[in-house]
Amino acid sequence: MTEENKNLKKLIQVNVEANEGYRTAASHANDGLLSTFLNNKALKRKQFAEALMKESKIEDVKSGLSSDLHKVWMDIKSAPKKFNGNIILDECEKGEKHALNEYEKVLSGKDFPQELADILNTQKREIEGDLNEIRSYKKEQQKVDDEKNRATPVS
Repeated sequence: MTEENKNLKKLIQVNVEANEGYRTAASHANDGLLSTFLNNKALKRKQFAEALMKESKIEDVKSGLSSDLHKVWMDIKSAPKKFNGNIILDECEKGEKHALNEYEKVLSGKDFPQELADILNTQKREIEGDLNEIRSYKKEQQKVDDEKNRATPVS
């Protein structure tokens, strides 16, 4: 396997893992809008993986969750069961930082065919945008969580 294919396989795996993680996060969100937001992110990352697989002709990439991402998604699963959207978004932010770091490593000083380089750079920019969107959403979600937790008796 060429160095280029190893790097692309790594990014495909990062996107497969992000898809799984976002779906996990969505299933643990107790807010419909947040769940929809997270499911949309999951779909986007699945599409990223599929685009890279198509372009590179790499097939059948399994998750194999890296230890860093595994910890992020386990933190979501163990989050308190009350209104926890901000906790979930904290973990999603960690996952996006990890993905962005992986894209930067792969793109750093490497030459890719122009079409592939365009795909990688577009995906990297979208991840940067998603990271900013998550940070913004966290501010709103904290207010929503606080309001719901004040209004809901502890069970």
